Amino acid sequence: MISHGQMSEMLYKIGLIVAVIPLAVSLVLLPFLPETIPTHFGSGGDPNAWSDKWGATGIAALFVLPVLSLIIFGLISFLANIFHDAKTAYGTAVAPKHWAVIALFSAVLISAFYFLTIGLLLSEI
Repeated sequence: MISHGQMSEMLYKIGLIVAVIPLAVSLVLLPFLPETIPTHFGSGGDPNAWSDKWGATGIAALFVLPVLSLIIFGLISFLANIFHDAKTAYGTAVAPKHWAVIALFSAVLISAFYFLTIGLLLSEI
């Protein structure tokens, strides 16, 4: 049987893996992309801005969401460590498992959005 501490630790590890995957995908994709990549998409998913993949805009297009995912995951994990014994308005402790679920959910949400945008980028190449 898995204890509550093991459950929250497992959820954090899964969340960290989910948060790191977009960064790994961007690092693997970067060398294989053409020199000019779409960096902004208008209505209907059509690209309306292009950039050099090694330029600031190209690098930002590939790495902003992965870095944001790691920052948000780290921030939520940091808050969990600070407030794991904090009392809510009702006098009950906030369970580490709940913080782990929030961290995992945020990593999954940002990763899903990342893969949507990378899918658009790759569909136009």
